[in-house]
Amino acid sequence: MFGSPKDMPLMHALIAGKNSGQFDAAMQEAMKTYHEDVDSNVLIRECWPSSQAFRNILYCAAKKVGEPAAAYLQQTPDADLRLFAQIELVAGLVGLPQHSGIRISAPKINLRSLAGDS
Repeated sequence: MFGSPKDMPLMHALIAGKNSGQFDAAMQEAMKTYHEDVDSNVLIRECWPSSQAFRNILYCAAKKVGEPAAAYLQQTPDADLRLFAQIELVAGLVGLPQHSGIRISAPKINLRSLAGDS
């Protein structure tokens, strides 16, 4: 589900949400990841770590609190990521398994700096 040490705050927030039914802290951590992705990830949004974070949160929220979990969709800042999260929300509501997804980051490369130009 998680793949790097910097995912620990999100993992802890998600576990807390699973226990309490409150996923606000997890959403805040996902937003931090989203801003990193927007600034530096050149891959398709489906593979962004933040996409996986929002998907995980919405699936877990649906399993824990049911339909009220849909409120977290409004906090998802990107239409594509919101759609992916909405699919997971519905899967959680109807009892389908969670989609595992693919999570990849590829940083933007400054080609001028590689060529020695400033």
